[in-house]
Amino acid sequence: MAQGRGAGRCPMGVRVVSLSAVSDSGPFIHLHQIGLFDLLTLFDRLVTSKQVMAEIMRPERVAEDCISNLVNLEVCPVASENITAMRKRLVGFDLQEGELSALWLCCHLKIKLLLTDDLEARRAAKFLGLEPHGSVGVIVLAYRMGKLSLTQSKEALYNLLDKSSLFLTPAIVEQAIQFLEQLEVGSPE
Repeated sequence: MAQGRGAGRCPMGVRVVSLSAVSDSGPFIHLHQIGLFDLLTLFDRLVTSKQVMAEIMRPERVAEDCISNLVNLEVCPVASENITAMRKRLVGFDLQEGELSALWLCCHLKIKLLLTDDLEARRAAKFLGLEPHGSVGVIVLAYRMGKLSLTQSKEALYNLLDKSSLFLTPAIVEQAIQFLEQLEVGSPE
């Protein structure tokens, strides 16, 4: 997830790394379903659109108090003409307003990292030169940052498979676990 990072130096000469991302509804919903919504605080800046907020605030999706606790969250309006322009730019991709508005925000704000669990949105993001990652990627990031142990990360991945509405196959979960087992916590990419 390196492309979403911006680096700077604080006065003491210590390297400071900032992680920014734009998200569509998938990671909000799926991480909430498995009780790991707070992993979205790993990002210093998390941006989404009003269209995505409308999706995740529907009944039985994400509790309003969870959203209000995300101090790193910026909700931006995306005009319908910008969604239309993005739809024209992405002819041949089957995307809804939420995904289109998130992709537009990535391009407009020059944020390379898109959080999405939607396969078509991932394809569109790659087409636009963006770096897409989903809920699985957020769990891997949490492990790499030392926020989750290997055991907790494995449990989270199995919960995504068994307890969330995210379409995952056991093979994808096993592949992610093998990747985690090869990593050292906190190792650079």
